[in-house]
Amino acid sequence: MIATAQSELERGVRFLAKRDPLIQSAVKAYGVPKSRRQAPGFSTLARIVVDQQISTKAAAAIWQRLKTTVDSVNGPALLSTSDADLRSAGLSASKVKTLKALAMAIEEREINFRGLNRKSDEEIKALLTAVWGIGNWTAEIYLMFGMGRPDVWPAGDLALRTGWQAITTAEIRLAAEDLALVAEQWRPHRSAAAILLWHAVAASRKPAQP
Repeated sequence: MIATAQSELERGVRFLAKRDPLIQSAVKAYGVPKSRRQAPGFSTLARIVVDQQISTKAAAAIWQRLKTTVDSVNGPALLSTSDADLRSAGLSASKVKTLKALAMAIEEREINFRGLNRKSDEEIKALLTAVWGIGNWTAEIYLMFGMGRPDVWPAGDLALRTGWQAITTAEIRLAAEDLALVAEQWRPHRSAAAILLWHAVAASRKPAQP
């Protein structure tokens, strides 16, 4: 799956580079990003919930503690673990509530991860955002990383605006709605564009090589 996901991402980036000179310049400056695909299912969506609104380093540490606490990150394990134990792993009260709500939705068959493959992006977003604490951003990131959907644009992500600022060398970041309008030209590969913009953020922060 990883090799296929990488080839799909590279195909999307090539498409974008041919269509948009600024994207082409970004690829030359920063290179082609690596795929972020993960196996679909509860664990990947749970990791996205854990990652919300905290640093990459903090999220990784909490995820490791969570895996130690529950042995395997799945619905039954989360439901059988006390809130106190989950909080001791570093999860906030709201994230504990979200993960348990997600686990219950699976337990009650409101969400079937295998069945999601047959649904549209909007149908999947509607199902996921019906779970307490899961918003559009979380659902969109899952569509991209867990399901490999090629034309997702998580408009509320601040790093996308920062990435476009780096690519265009603009003094001011575009507003989210303005960047969403720019992104319309990147259909049907907006997921690849988003990954490239995130890559630009990381690459532009690296110190120059002597």
